[in-house]
This record gives sequence, structure tokens and C-alpha cells, in this order.
Amino acid sequence: NELMVKDNHWEALRAAGRTVQDALDMARSAGVTSLQVEVESVEQLDAALAAGATKILIDNQAPDTVAAWVKFVRASHPAVEVEATGGITLDTLGRYAMTGVDFISLGALTHSAPAADLGLSIYRDEPPGT
Repeated sequence: NELMVKDNHWEALRAAGRTVQDALDMARSAGVTSLQVEVESVEQLDAALAAGATKILIDNQAPDTVAAWVKFVRASHPAVEVEATGGITLDTLGRYAMTGVDFISLGALTHSAPAADLGLSIYRDEPPGT
């Protein structure tokens, strides 16, 4: 019961002559209640909030920018959740945590994790050497 509009969706909407408002209206009419919108500019932030987004994902912005946008969202739409995402590392996590966001997406937890060396042996009867 969620919709997430990301950067490629913004482009597809624009190419089709549609807006994020159109996408969120269509989702709401289908019963979707969680309307998440990724934003990379103030213009996208304004459009997402005006369209009724329930969660804003601030993508690839510096901590100072995230803090300013969080302050704006809190003042104008206090019920909207805010997440920082994109380009956040373990080294910068603390700075993003201080911005006031509700959530932080940290891809480094998964894409930088070391691989485990696992093996599986299947024996039909008894293992060799027993």
C-alpha cells in the first residue's frame, strides 16, 4: 500500500506531460496511503509537498541542505516524515543524524559489507573418510 516516486519517475512523468500531483492523485484514488517522494531540488520538494506526499526522501544533498529542507518541511507540513538518502557513508552518518530527519538510508551497510565464505557439501550416504 505504498507508492515511491524516484528520480526516474519524475523524468517519466515529465516526458508524459504529467506531474507528481497526477501520480499521487492516481495512487490515492487506488487506495494508496503511503506516498513517498524522492526530491533533489527545492522545486521538487515544493511540488511533492503540494501534491500531498506523506514522506519526503531528500536525495544526494549535503547535511546543511538537508537540515534546511527538514526545517521547511517541519514548519509547513509537520506530519510529513523526512528521510536523508544517497551518498551517505558511515563517516558522514553523524552529520546527517543531526539534521532532524526521521530516517537515514545508508547503502554502505549492504553494498560495502564483506562477503561471507560459505560452502555446502551434500553426501548421498556417508561423508568420505568415515
